[in-house]
Amino acid sequence: MTKSFEELPEHINEQASEWFALMQSGNATTEDQRLFSTWLSIDLEHRRAYDQLESIWHSLGEQSSDSEVMALRQSVQTNWMIARFKWIIFSTLLGLQNTFSLFARRPLNYATAVAFLLVAVVVVSIQQPTAPAVNYFATSTGQIQTLTLADGSEITLGAKSKVKITMDKLGRGAELLQGEAFFDIASDKTRPFVVLVDKVAIEVVGTQFNVLKRTNSVNVSVLEGRVNVSDHNAQNYRNKSDNPLSLTAGQQVVKTESSNFGQVETVDIADLAAWRSGRLIFIETALIDVIDDASRYFDGKFSMQSKELADQKVTVSLRTDQINQLPQMLAQVLPIEYRKIPGNIVVLESAALR
Repeated sequence: MTKSFEELPEHINEQASEWFALMQSGNATTEDQRLFSTWLSIDLEHRRAYDQLESIWHSLGEQSSDSEVMALRQSVQTNWMIARFKWIIFSTLLGLQNTFSLFARRPLNYATAVAFLLVAVVVVSIQQPTAPAVNYFATSTGQIQTLTLADGSEITLGAKSKVKITMDKLGRGAELLQGEAFFDIASDKTRPFVVLVDKVAIEVVGTQFNVLKRTNSVNVSVLEGRVNVSDHNAQNYRNKSDNPLSLTAGQQVVKTESSNFGQVETVDIADLAAWRSGRLIFIETALIDVIDDASRYFDGKFSMQSKELADQKVTVSLRTDQINQLPQMLAQVLPIEYRKIPGNIVVLESAALR
């Protein structure tokens, strides 16, 4: 049967290959499964890219009598973290569509495809003698965890946060996939450390800074040293921006999904360390952002009924073990009321609607 494959954006194909590698590895956690389902649902092209990769993989399995194919499948399964290797599989097979018309006019010639794959693997093995070490770390509700990297750097993850760390001889990097993280990066001028989050790239040589990923924005704050922040399509952390925004100690900047970076603002350095000590501090912060941050420490769910309520500014400080008291605190400073419904759901409503 003739197989037809849709040409999709390269960054989506690459994301699909990384998810496929993780799902095939047998090492995916429950949280990984949840994030994977979310990724699939965000964009129809995500599902299409993953389905195409899965189709190719299963098709190779149909030729399992071929020893080279069996070896190739086993290699991917036992070395699942080498995402670049999976991307070679996907891009090479899709490339054959244009070069040899293997998909368009006749059944796929798997022997030829595998031959090209094996050649590609050999070439990459020569060019990349050691693949980057890629690791995923995640925290649960209310959990704060500090990670120590091979270079001596430390990353402190806030509650319900997830980070992907990539380290090799050429570079150091991390991608904040969810939540909040504080980075204390060991100095290495030959290998800058780059943090990616959504479409923001933060590059440092060695310093301390905080990154907060909210529903519709990214907040970067510097505790010590200097960082370069840029608007960046986070596909490859080795690509540098030509015009980065420089932040120094005591400065922060916010970028929303629909706009450029906001103005650089001054932040109290003491506030940057607060959440790591179990205290959340919000100063003239939109209620939607307060709820977004607090939810990571709350074993339940907050719900709001209107956009006007979500945009209300609030100043409040509380310990992370006081999150259950947040609705009462908010009702004292804002014209809101709250009610609880089964499932530990707290509904915040404008007092005028009651």
